[in-house]
Amino acid sequence: KQERRQADRQTRDAFRALMREYAAKGLLDYTTSWNDFAKLVGEDPTVEAMRRLGLARDMFDDFLEELTETFKTQFAVARRAMQAQQYELRLGVAFHEFQAAVGGSAPELSGHALRLVYDALYAKLEEQTRAEEEKRERLTERLLGVLRSESCITSATTYEEAAELLTELPAFAGVEESERRRVFLEHTARLGRLARRRPREAPAAAAPAAAAAAE
Repeated sequence: KQERRQADRQTRDAFRALMREYAAKGLLDYTTSWNDFAKLVGEDPTVEAMRRLGLARDMFDDFLEELTETFKTQFAVARRAMQAQQYELRLGVAFHEFQAAVGGSAPELSGHALRLVYDALYAKLEEQTRAEEEKRERLTERLLGVLRSESCITSATTYEEAAELLTELPAFAGVEESERRRVFLEHTARLGRLARRRPREAPAAAAPAAAAAAE
């Protein structure tokens, strides 16, 4: 029994050492799934031994929690470095630019650690940008609905006249000035096209009535 327990402990130690090795190489981090890690190690005898013990997945999950805590610390270090440099990440900025701007103020972070921070920040930035764009689209649609419902607004109405009429409506006030003007001008341009089209359509509509009268 003692020998079995010792062998099991050695297997666990070897598995933990293997995970640390992959983490040090940047091949295993807090974002890695168990399935991806299993594919990565293949039929490694250490992993196979852990599978026979039925502990491989549990130990992997525990190690992932440690990596998550490590990442939180690294993220905080990177954020302090960004603040020291008065640097803010923007969409379109490549990793090597981020690393050049921040890495010097956070020498304790490896390139892989900086990459994880960059990926997390960039993903959050993309998510925020999408949310803001969706909000703008919703507000724009509401404003367009209001413009369409106001029969007093014609192709001849100026933006200033419409603004005076609609200024207290949330659908109008909730949209930025430049966007309000754009939507308004597109709406009045559409009204103008419709107005010019109607005189041409009228004779065609009147033709059958004129033919019937002639008979």
